Formats: sequence, C-alpha cells, structure tokens
Amino acid sequence: RLAQDDLPGVAQGWQDLCLISGGDIFTNEPCVNLAGGDGLNALLADADPCAQQDNADAMIAFAKSPGVTNTADLIANAIAYRQHPRNTMNILGVIPSTVYCQKAPQSVELIGIVNVQLDDADPGLFGSPNIPLMPFGAPGTCPFGQEPDITTCTC
Repeated sequence: RLAQDDLPGVAQGWQDLCLISGGDIFTNEPCVNLAGGDGLNALLADADPCAQQDNADAMIAFAKSPGVTNTADLIANAIAYRQHPRNTMNILGVIPSTVYCQKAPQSVELIGIVNVQLDDADPGLFGSPNIPLMPFGAPGTCPFGQEPDITTCTC
C-alpha cells in the first residue's frame, strides 16, 4: 500500500465542519462515519470502486439536511474528498491505477467529479486487491460516461 500521509487531515476536515454544522450530528453519527469510518475505508485499495462516490453523496445529503448552516463549506469538502486519490498497492510488481466508479452520482454537485490517480500509479494498468489487473481500455479504466481511446490513452 502506498503511504498517504494526508488521510487523517481529509477525515479531520470533514469532521470539523460537520461538528459546527448545526445539523443532526447524532443520528448515524455523520461527523464520525462519513469521515473516519466509511470515509477512510472508501479510500483504501480494496474498497469498492464506487464507495468513495457513495460516501461523497452521503456527505452532500447531510450538507443539505435541515438545520445545517454551513452547507456550501460541507459540499466543497465533499467534492474535494471525491477528488482525493484512492490508495493503491503493489500487485505483482506493478502499482496499478484504481478502477473508476461506473455509475452516476446521486448529487448533481458530483457530476463529472472523479478521484485523481496517485502519481506513482501506472496509467496503463488498472486493478486492486479485489479486481484483477487489466489494461487501459477495459471497462472501468475511464470515469463513468467516458469511453477509452486506446490510440491516445485518454478517455
């Protein structure tokens, strides 16, 4: 697994904004679960490719819930979270890029927003501990709604 030293800060940023939101912070504990629990787990190499997007959707749903006074800040944090690179790990001597989520987000704010890839990840190979290695061009190697162009290696 590649070290991502900024993950505690990612979780803390959401938690800090959530705690001062004025919303219901007790039902389902959104300040803890959407940050450190589900939030960090969704960024791990073995997470489902859509877990990060699903968590960001839940963050935005909370941001729009009754009583929340810092909606814009929470949504900005959720978007930044959605763009955060997911972790990857060395698999058979290769550090693959992470597979992209292949469904539309629930929140309009997340349309077109995807996770960036870690700098050390191979842009031509994708996979995870749960998904076999596959070359660019295979399903999941471009964000939802985009098609791979294998002649230019772009989506």
